[in-house]
Amino acid sequence: MGTGQRTLGAIGTGLSGNQMWRASPDGQQILTFDRTGDFSVLEQRKLIQYRSEFVRWTGRSMAAPGPVGAVWLPDSRRWLSWTPGPDKYLLHLYSIDSPHGAPVSVSTSETMSYLVGVTPDYLVVQTDTPSPPSTAKRVTLTTFGVYPNSATARIVSFPLPVTAQISGLELAPQGDRLAWLLVDARRTPFITMLIRLIPSMSGRFPPTEGISVWVSRLDGTEMHEIGFQQTHSTGKDTNVTTDLRWMPDGKHLSFLMNNSLYSVPAP
Repeated sequence: MGTGQRTLGAIGTGLSGNQMWRASPDGQQILTFDRTGDFSVLEQRKLIQYRSEFVRWTGRSMAAPGPVGAVWLPDSRRWLSWTPGPDKYLLHLYSIDSPHGAPVSVSTSETMSYLVGVTPDYLVVQTDTPSPPSTAKRVTLTTFGVYPNSATARIVSFPLPVTAQISGLELAPQGDRLAWLLVDARRTPFITMLIRLIPSMSGRFPPTEGISVWVSRLDGTEMHEIGFQQTHSTGKDTNVTTDLRWMPDGKHLSFLMNNSLYSVPAP
């Protein structure tokens, strides 16, 4: 599925397995975050750190998994992030220019569980995608405007091409397409054809789990597969694809596999 590679730099390898990251649109900052509501911004070698207080209610900790995601706004100065509140997770707007100021609360649907991104015209994209290992056949996607965009919420629901775990979902820089990293089980085209001819062979050739990359329009239409890779382990290397990202040109995708960075065209 890959056409070229290079070893990862210190940024990628320095993050823990529980951390995720987002580069700002201007490429000058990196936002790291995890499911506890903690996040940091690395700006020109200066670390600005925000730490949420773990609030407890009815015997539970807000550090428990909840909605996840943190996304930059196009101005590269503000970002949205889920943070723990008194009795639920809240969506807040933060600013680098006010590192000690109170965040601004943003109204959003409680059914949405993942922040996908913000389009160049300040349209926030969220989805109800379940966390692995849960699988989904259908997803719901919500868009709404954030200042200076005053667009009201719009909801669209569409089926996935396969029943799969959604391992990654990324918004293109132009804000018009989505890249999907799906984990599903399938047979090779030859085995599939063989079983159609001889159904009794089905038990001898069970589906094999793999990871596939798909691209669609923002409303889920025109979804097509970019590539599929079976997952397997060889010695210390595990052939698993992670960290799906769009390249700045919006025409290529990058991903990690076996501690190397690959890129592929995304027509």
